[in-house]
Amino acid sequence: MLYSDGRARGAGSRPENPGQGDLRRDIPRRDGLVPGGADREAGEAKEAFRRIRESFRIPDAFSLWEEYRERLTGCVLDEGRAVPGQRLPEGQSSAADADRSLAVLGAGAMNDLDLKRLAARFRTVVLIDSDLSSLEEGLRRYGLEGTGEIRLLRGSLTGITEADAEDFFCALYTRSVRSARAGRLTPEHFLSDSLELLSGLEQRLFRTAEAFQALLPPGGFDTVVCAGLHSQLFSLLTLSWQVLAGSLSEQVFRGPVPAEPVLQRVKEWNGALIPLLDRAVLRAARRRALFGFEYDPAAPVEGAFQGLRDVQGLAAGLEPADSLGLSAEQELSAGQEPPVRLSHLADLTWPFSPSRGRYYTMRILDLWKEDVT
Repeated sequence: MLYSDGRARGAGSRPENPGQGDLRRDIPRRDGLVPGGADREAGEAKEAFRRIRESFRIPDAFSLWEEYRERLTGCVLDEGRAVPGQRLPEGQSSAADADRSLAVLGAGAMNDLDLKRLAARFRTVVLIDSDLSSLEEGLRRYGLEGTGEIRLLRGSLTGITEADAEDFFCALYTRSVRSARAGRLTPEHFLSDSLELLSGLEQRLFRTAEAFQALLPPGGFDTVVCAGLHSQLFSLLTLSWQVLAGSLSEQVFRGPVPAEPVLQRVKEWNGALIPLLDRAVLRAARRRALFGFEYDPAAPVEGAFQGLRDVQGLAAGLEPADSLGLSAEQELSAGQEPPVRLSHLADLTWPFSPSRGRYYTMRILDLWKEDVT
């Protein structure tokens, strides 16, 4: 997974400073807004987006996250229990450990999970991410290229792909450059274009449980792991918008662009999509689903906040609100899912970016299907 250091904190709040101010140099300055033709504009936009995307890669993450990786991997492997919270006697393991299949969502380069330890326990490991190059990087790091028991799946868990995010950015970039050259670009104009393009993207969002089945077939895996994903579902889209808005604020408007309408739109997407995703994860897991969320009650992290609340509601039998006409209630409350038991495994410290003082408490939750022996 590509990780953003610009998580939004607080319901509807302005995101943290992404710490990527240098990226704004990739946006042409006002005095550089001279006619250059559509090809030049398209090339500039694609190069700016490429640099934004590359900024998601965290240098030295593998070494910096070593302790966190080992502890999170230990949570995944802690299956020697007859029921959640109850361990089996020392030396005894639950049946058919080696026969089990595992899916890791947002796996990326496996900086936060030890792929060798997982491959030694599970017969089949499926790594799912929108960024195939990161998945391949992880295989190389662990020396597991060509391992038949490990499968890589590229795909979006929202319906909006990286290509869609790039198209959004490039279209907004091009419109803004052309309007600025014509002297028509205002913060209101930019915000209107942003929301218009977001409305087009909204049509691509997954709206049914079936939409997830290509990546998460019902009963497709014994265990599904989804840790640190919920806060990142739309991070590339939002960070690229923030970089462009910040550049225009400094170089053209000489004042800020109101971010709240865009952030509120993404918050609504999270609120509608996350219940569908969580239930798709649970349906895909024959036995167990393990979730990890950035946990900070004083300053909730966008996406993680909704996910944590929803998974806790799943265990309590609660249904989500339906704010965008998505069919979570109609399709997922039919009483066909087995009861689940929730276990709070641990709160882990994730040293996300120590050089910037970025640490997160990751709350690890286990959901076990109670009618599975």
